[in-house]
Amino acid sequence: MGKGKTRERRQARTREAIIQAAEAIIQTQGPDALSMREVAELTDYSASNLYEYFASKDDLLAAVANEALMRLATQVGQSATGLSPRERLLAYGQSYLEFARTHADLYLLTFGRKLAHSVLADPEKTPSTYSLLLQLVREGIEAGDFVPRPDFGLQEMAFGCWSLVHGIAMLHLTMQDVPWETGTAGDRQTLECFIDGLIQR
Repeated sequence: MGKGKTRERRQARTREAIIQAAEAIIQTQGPDALSMREVAELTDYSASNLYEYFASKDDLLAAVANEALMRLATQVGQSATGLSPRERLLAYGQSYLEFARTHADLYLLTFGRKLAHSVLADPEKTPSTYSLLLQLVREGIEAGDFVPRPDFGLQEMAFGCWSLVHGIAMLHLTMQDVPWETGTAGDRQTLECFIDGLIQR
């Protein structure tokens, strides 16, 4: 039993090291530069050893994307505590955009590239960013701050907010004439306008 647990921990550490090496390559050179051979060189594992953990490059890319999703969920979750419903939702949006800005290649890998396998954060480890968003909006409705309307309730409010922050992030990352440097104040104002629309009676 003890040997089995030790082997599992060693395998988990090896898997994590492989993912971290792949992430480092993606963040410095982009996802197209990733190769199993380069990951093997960076980790001092043989290429054949890598295939014991990931069947293909697409499998490894999906694992990196899963890690990015969990990290994003953790970051936005930590930012949205101890505030009013309006401020929590604003903090969520700003934290989401900050993650996209500081992890551009990981964000584009996760949301802008069709992977061969599904990308889904493990709900047992951390909630998804969207489930957290639903929770924040639900709490705002229950507190009486956000006002549902006919055909625009919890689901529509949350989806509208997510569409907004995701759209802003993708525009900054893919359009040269929409740089992050000149958009921070405008991004905040855009988020505030949307959130204030949820409050208006």
